[in-house]
Amino acid sequence: MLTEIQNAPCTIIAGPCSISDAGMQAIYDIARIRVRNPDGEMVNGVCATRDVGLKSRSRRDPSGNGMGIDWDTYERNARTLIMGGFANHLEIPPSVIMAGTIYERTGLAITTEICDPHVQLPPLSRMLGHAPVMIWGPSVNALGHHYMTMGAYAAKHPRWLVGIKNPKWLGDCPLATAQDTQNARTSSMEETWAHLESWTALPIEKHVFIQRGVEVEGKGKNRNAPLHAAAVRLKRRYPQARIYFDPSHSLGPKRRDRIVDATIEAMLMRMPDDSGYAYDGALIEAGPSETDTQQHISVDEVAKICEAVGRERPLVQPDADPHSVVNGPQKLREVKGYE
Repeated sequence: MLTEIQNAPCTIIAGPCSISDAGMQAIYDIARIRVRNPDGEMVNGVCATRDVGLKSRSRRDPSGNGMGIDWDTYERNARTLIMGGFANHLEIPPSVIMAGTIYERTGLAITTEICDPHVQLPPLSRMLGHAPVMIWGPSVNALGHHYMTMGAYAAKHPRWLVGIKNPKWLGDCPLATAQDTQNARTSSMEETWAHLESWTALPIEKHVFIQRGVEVEGKGKNRNAPLHAAAVRLKRRYPQARIYFDPSHSLGPKRRDRIVDATIEAMLMRMPDDSGYAYDGALIEAGPSETDTQQHISVDEVAKICEAVGRERPLVQPDADPHSVVNGPQKLREVKGYE
C-alpha cells in the first residue's frame, strides 16, 4: 500500500435530509461518535453534518408541506428582495440559527443545499461567514448561473467550499459503459458536471464534486444508479478537487440495508492505477427526517462506517474550539434534553 494512500484523509458528513427540531438531538449524538484511527488513537468519527432548511422540489406545495423548515421565512425574504429590500433586511431562517447552534456546540462543519442563492446566502453569510461550510446546488438544477453566485460567497469566506452534485440524468452514454472504470469516454452528464466548476471562479481546491448516482434504465433497485467510474474519471481530470459519494440518494430506500457496506466500500476504493483513493468523503443522510425518511441510516450505523473507514484512513476532525458565530439579536436554537 502506498504511503499517500494510507495517509489520505477522509471526510464523513452525516445528518438528516431536512433539518428540524426532531433531528437536532441526532446531530448531537453523531457529533459524539468516537473511533480509533489507524494509529489506535480515539478520534471523532464525523467532521460535518447536513443542515438543509429549504428543499428542492419538482412540485411546489403552497402549504409548505415537505418544503423544509425555512419555507415560510424564504417566502418572506423573497418578497423583501422583490419589493426592493436589501440583503441585510433578510430574516435569519430557522435552519441557519440551528447551524450556528450546532457549530458552536460541537465544532461540526455545516453543509447545506442552496436552491436560491440570492435569498439564502446573505443570512447564511451573516451567521456563518467564518465557519467551515459547504454549499451545494440541487442535482435537478445544473445551471452555472447559481454557481456563479455561490462561488462569489465562497470566495469571500476562506473556509467555505462549493459542492457540485452530478446532474440527475446520464445522457447519451450506455450505463454499462459509464460504469466501466477502464473506459475513457465521458458522458454528456459528466461533461456538464465537470464544467460547472468554471462558473464559480474559484480555485479547484475549493470545489467538492458529489457523486449521487443517475436516473437511468437499468438502475435496478437503486434510487439512482451509482457511478463510481464517473468519480474516477473526474478525479483523473481534477486530481486536486475533492470527490464525495452520496450513498443515500444513490442506493435509496429499497437498498437501505446496503448503505453502510456500500459507503465503506466506496471510501476504501482505490484508483485503478493505485495512485490514491477515488473518494475523499461521504455525504450521508442519517437520523430522523420528514423527507426521504426511508433511506436514512441510524446514528449507530454511522458509527459503523466511521469505525471501518477510520481503521484504514485518518478521519477529518471537527473544529476543536469553535468560537461564537452568533451576531446581532439572534439566539441559539435550544434543544430540550441535550446533554
